[in-house]
Amino acid sequence: MLKCYEVNAIGPLMVAQTFLPLLRQAAGQQSSEPMSCGKAAIINISTGVASITENSSGRMYPYRASKAALNMITSNLSLDLKSDGILCTAIHPGWVKTEMGGPNALISTEECLKGIMFVLEKLQGDEESGKFYHGVKGHVIPW
Repeated sequence: MLKCYEVNAIGPLMVAQTFLPLLRQAAGQQSSEPMSCGKAAIINISTGVASITENSSGRMYPYRASKAALNMITSNLSLDLKSDGILCTAIHPGWVKTEMGGPNALISTEECLKGIMFVLEKLQGDEESGKFYHGVKGHVIPW
């Protein structure tokens, strides 16, 4: 469980903190522009199974809990960095045919990437920050 927290929650927070000076610099250069991925953003890769609201199957305690922690970190960052103009959001890539997802997964890596890029392009403004998006379908997932 500790390893999952290190990889899925602590690691992304440390990366965000490390790049924060550069993100602030980028956002400051476009201070009159609305929040967007083209300006400055922290995008955390989460998972639908981290949604407490949509949990209907249980199991996978370390993975689910560590990704739920990542979602809370994302929400906190969105509040803390709002005044800097840095967009922060979490995104669920879908069930992807990778080593982790396995051969029975629903989408290819190409479909996953296209979906995520489509969602990220649409994120404009303060109201889009601090949310949890489905990377393929584009809707907001309840925390």
